[in-house]
Amino acid sequence: MLGNITERSLPKRLAKRTRRIADLIDQGAWSIGVLARQFLVSPNVSQRFGDLVLRGTPRPEVFSARVRERRKVAIISTYHNFPFFLTYHYRLADTLSAAGFVVYFVHAGEAWSPLLLEIDRNDIFLCMKNNAGFDFGSYAVGFHLLKDMLEHVDELLFANDSIIGPATDMHDIFSEIRSSGADFAGMTDSYERGYHLQTYFIWLGRNAVQSRSLISFFDNPRFAGLAHGSERRKHMLRERMVRDGELAFTRLLLEARLQGYALCPYQQVASRWLAKLPALVQLIANLPGLEPRTAAEASSYLPFKLKLLEGLDAIAASVVSGTPLNPTIFFWDVLIEDFRFPFIKRELVTANPRSIPSYFRISDVLQSVPRQLTDYVIEVQRYWGGTRVPFIEKPRSDMPPILAVGEGACPAAGPCP
Repeated sequence: MLGNITERSLPKRLAKRTRRIADLIDQGAWSIGVLARQFLVSPNVSQRFGDLVLRGTPRPEVFSARVRERRKVAIISTYHNFPFFLTYHYRLADTLSAAGFVVYFVHAGEAWSPLLLEIDRNDIFLCMKNNAGFDFGSYAVGFHLLKDMLEHVDELLFANDSIIGPATDMHDIFSEIRSSGADFAGMTDSYERGYHLQTYFIWLGRNAVQSRSLISFFDNPRFAGLAHGSERRKHMLRERMVRDGELAFTRLLLEARLQGYALCPYQQVASRWLAKLPALVQLIANLPGLEPRTAAEASSYLPFKLKLLEGLDAIAASVVSGTPLNPTIFFWDVLIEDFRFPFIKRELVTANPRSIPSYFRISDVLQSVPRQLTDYVIEVQRYWGGTRVPFIEKPRSDMPPILAVGEGACPAAGPCP
């Protein structure tokens, strides 16, 4: 018979945790999930994220003052090993600053360079951290640096540099978000692995910023996991970040009864792509190319046009059968042309990992937007490299020569063009 179990009869460590659970209940932990999260994480989790920071902004007092004045903050996650930021980084920073945000870059890199600090000016600030937790690790670091000022924040934006752009200013985008009445919003949504707003760009209004569940979410110590080791370990960490970060974030906000909004809803984007499919088939048919001259040649290989058409057929089959796809990859052209989407995915440009058949259209689609996006794509290709190179068939006559940041493209004293 076990008899009565009292706190005194428990081991010291278990007794301490029992008292902590009781304290959390007294403090109003509102669900089993929140209770478990707060129980499992260390009370000094903010210190853990703070320890990841290698260099903070040299202007912390200015940052605090500007947050209290502007009441809108954008936390931008970046990762690269260049000694400077590229032109599209400056463009994103200046565009968000012009839209009223205090911009805080949380940069993960292997080495520090004084040229990186050139982006830290006016209402744009920079800190550098260890490469931990991928994008949500950087979001968590930025959030914890902001944590003591949250009461002064009415809008909080999380974005990363996996998107090239923006091609235009973003005043209309933020006007639409605010007029929607939503508590949180994203540019695009997705149903892959479950419904979520894609977190390369996600906006939170005051109700979401002040939600107690938000603090609990970013207290997850997994976001501090270092992205080092074997490729297998990095892949496992990346998958965990998708599950515990992007997928969990929308679910957390919805379960807190907050209202979400997507500027480019998946169903509308996919339906528009399907409606434009016949025109895309005709564009492929009009492409120049060699046709097989004999029956033997026809049986030995597939003409490249047929391969592109087979790719389109597979995408169309997914759409009509309800299999969800990533809209920023599969429907990138429709987003830009029909939904005024001001970005293009960097991964699509440099790697095209899903062999998207409309990749050949990059040149034409870029002609339909301001010249800056073409400029950024070419610069990214030159510095980032990759396994694919989109051809620019008709160079823009109004496009200036490409200059690296260190060569005067974005001087620290002023904004990018």
